[in-house]
Amino acid sequence: MSKLNNELASSIRTVSEGGIEMIHHKYFVNIYFDNEFTNDQANKTYDYKKKAVDEAIKDKDISSYLWLHERAYRVEAILYALEDWWKPSKKEYWEVIANLWTDTENVYENNLAWEQLLFLEFSDSHLMMDEEDTKFFNELPNTITIYRGGIDDKGYSWTLDKDKAEWFANRWVMNGNLGDKSNVTNRHKTNVFKKTINKSDAIAYLSDRNESEIIYRKED
Repeated sequence: MSKLNNELASSIRTVSEGGIEMIHHKYFVNIYFDNEFTNDQANKTYDYKKKAVDEAIKDKDISSYLWLHERAYRVEAILYALEDWWKPSKKEYWEVIANLWTDTENVYENNLAWEQLLFLEFSDSHLMMDEEDTKFFNELPNTITIYRGGIDDKGYSWTLDKDKAEWFANRWVMNGNLGDKSNVTNRHKTNVFKKTINKSDAIAYLSDRNESEIIYRKED
């Protein structure tokens, strides 16, 4: 039987009390069954992506490089690229960051990395916005009310839409993002948080996912 390569084998995690296992690697994320088909599929995907990533780095192709990585590893990948080989213009940087942000499912788990990407690497974060979003943002009043659904009000991702914040608060529970749903009430309380802020403290407005999203520079 085909054996899983060593790098993928070292990335296997047990993800439930029932003993379900996953391969969780930057080039391959999937439920793992120790059989020839799964091992062969995982090995081939790994080999293809590793070669393609090397080519993307050689060609300085940041888009291909990022999307060859599994979603959970893309923030880590872009930080590596910035340190090692990617030297973008300001415009290119913010276009890529906007796409990466929109694609990210859980900003919260990479808060420190996003702090670096949003605030420390380049100025002029308004360049994240396209022309339509820039126009909308500029027409907002100087003081705006924003909402956030989750376990606290410390994240960067907010919305102008209270209903959308309520949906996110409920999603935390229903998608199991807090672990065992039966323990959510005792260990984690989700809520909808509200702030009235100066528009100047919001770094961008993004409408790509129909979430009326405001990226907010949190208070110290």
